[in-house]
Amino acid sequence: MHRRRRLGFVLVAALTTCAACGEHESAPRTLTAEQQVLADAIVSRRYKMKELDVELKNLRDGVSSENPDRHAMAFGAKTVRSHSRGQLDWFPEGSGPELGIETLAKPEIWQNWADFEAAADDFEAVSDELATVMGDPDATPAERSAQVKATMASCNSCHARFRKRVVPGKEVER
Repeated sequence: MHRRRRLGFVLVAALTTCAACGEHESAPRTLTAEQQVLADAIVSRRYKMKELDVELKNLRDGVSSENPDRHAMAFGAKTVRSHSRGQLDWFPEGSGPELGIETLAKPEIWQNWADFEAAADDFEAVSDELATVMGDPDATPAERSAQVKATMASCNSCHARFRKRVVPGKEVER
C-alpha cells in the first residue's frame, strides 16, 4: 500500500512539474534561474500538501474504523506534525500567482503574512497535539477522533482564506 501511495506522489510531482514548466501549453515557457527556484517551490508545496491530505484522510478513516491500526495512525500523525513545522518555508515570496504558474495559493498569503503565519502556528499547535494523542496508548477513541477533527478544522480554516477553491474543471474564488 505504501508503494502505491509513494508512486502516486511521484506521478503527481512529475505531472505538476510538467504543468509548472508550461509543457502543457503550445509553446514551452523559459524561466530564469530565480523563477525556476520559485516554480520548484510551488511543485514541492503541492506535493507536501498532497501528503498532508492523504495522511489526514487516513487518520480520519482510522478513527472511524472498528479496528484502527494505532501504529500507522501514530506514524501518520508524526508526518503531519513534521510537515506543520516547516510550512511557512513552503511559501517563499514570489511563489504566488504573480509567477504565472498554476497555484492554488492566493495572493492574500503574502498580503496578510501575519494572519497566514498565525494560521500556520495554529496548525502546528494542533498537529503537535495530534501526534501526542495518536501516540498515547491510553487515548480513547473519542479523544483521537476529536483531535483529528480539530486538526482538519485548522487546515480548512486556513484553506478557506488563503487557498483557491477547486471545482472539477475550473477554479472558483472563495
